[in-house]
Amino acid sequence: MTKNSRLSGVASMIGVGLLTLILCLGIGFVYLGSGPPSTLTATGYVAMGLGLLASIMLGVGLALLVLQGRKRN
Repeated sequence: MTKNSRLSGVASMIGVGLLTLILCLGIGFVYLGSGPPSTLTATGYVAMGLGLLASIMLGVGLALLVLQGRKRN
């Protein structure tokens, strides 16, 4: 394994970690809302869950397309 490939792997892991942190902070902000008096109905929770599921599936699909493209080259 060359030094560049190790650095590339570390950089990828740092990038994935930062994106995961941003996602978790965003979910926390949406869950807590802008202040204590705000409430979320059952419909709001369903919408938030569906949006989260859609964004995760989109991210996984794009990652698989990138990996598939790298294998072809």
